[in-house]
Amino acid sequence: MATKNPKIILDDYEYLIYRKEQNKTIWMCTHYFRSKENRCKSRLVTTGRILTVSADIHNHLCAPKKDKYKNMFSQTVTIIRDKNH
Repeated sequence: MATKNPKIILDDYEYLIYRKEQNKTIWMCTHYFRSKENRCKSRLVTTGRILTVSADIHNHLCAPKKDKYKNMFSQTVTIIRDKNH
């Protein structure tokens, strides 16, 4: 199992680790890292096996790559969608 560059895929959007804190990990959409001028601000926060969608509005379309994900490790998590964002 590769854990060097962990990734979360939710609703066909990919997220990478932005910052690790003592009790949570903040994940940003991969488009956040591509361009400073047009960063996607969609963000997830994980605490254990609880995933909170704190900002899920993307400024781009998703590009589903189902074949690319077939060898990835999956985990069951509880997803909480924050209605305030």
